[in-house]
Amino acid sequence: MKLTVPPLDMEYDKDFFLFLSGKKLQPDIRLLCQMAEVIYDKNFLGIASPEMKLYYMYRGVCRKEDAALFSENNIRYDVTIIPALLLGMEPNKTAGHYHPKANGLEYSEIYEVVAGEAHYLLQKSEDAISDFVLVKAKAGDIVIIPPGYGHVTVNPGPKTLVMANLMRMSVSSMYEPIKKKKGCAYFELQDGRLIKNECYESPPEPRILSARKIKGINENIYKAFIESPNFFEFLKKPELTDDSSVRPQ
Repeated sequence: MKLTVPPLDMEYDKDFFLFLSGKKLQPDIRLLCQMAEVIYDKNFLGIASPEMKLYYMYRGVCRKEDAALFSENNIRYDVTIIPALLLGMEPNKTAGHYHPKANGLEYSEIYEVVAGEAHYLLQKSEDAISDFVLVKAKAGDIVIIPPGYGHVTVNPGPKTLVMANLMRMSVSSMYEPIKKKKGCAYFELQDGRLIKNECYESPPEPRILSARKIKGINENIYKAFIESPNFFEFLKKPELTDDSSVRPQ
């Protein structure tokens, strides 16, 4: 399947391996057994193969001529492929993570839906959740994860979801807080319902938003970065982050 992300020449095959300019890239593959704690449908876990492949993560994707620019700016471009699978009562999803802090404020991240559609489940704080947002995004949409928000990506299907992200190269995602709580504050089921996670005490009612235009970005995030890397300074300085992705309308 050819992907439209100029200037990148990317495609993926039936096994969800990504090719950049004809070269096969090696992914980190997330297996069901690595996500058992955050799956809603425990009956599904009892019958599914623990080695079931859920999604494919390609980190540090770039053209050779752009490698120095990414390195100098300490930014990496990742591609994640999430097949349209059912995890019992849930559509396929990522494990979910938070970001570490820089000078008291968590790092931010920016996502772009390359193909398919995505639902981004965002929650502010780890225990006492002060905000929960579901952001719906389609191909070409861009979503910023502001400081303080943990997030899970859901592929509501029926097509394969391919998404890209930019984040600080030296930042390591923190999976344990969401894993410890057995998922986000709400689970999204295949029929679209949001079901409260009983491990959280009194989370706020979910807000449902559609992805919005990000001021200053008129093309895909890869091209935008190589043309104007300074625009993405907020990925290194969280206090500069535009929070319009989750701001109430």
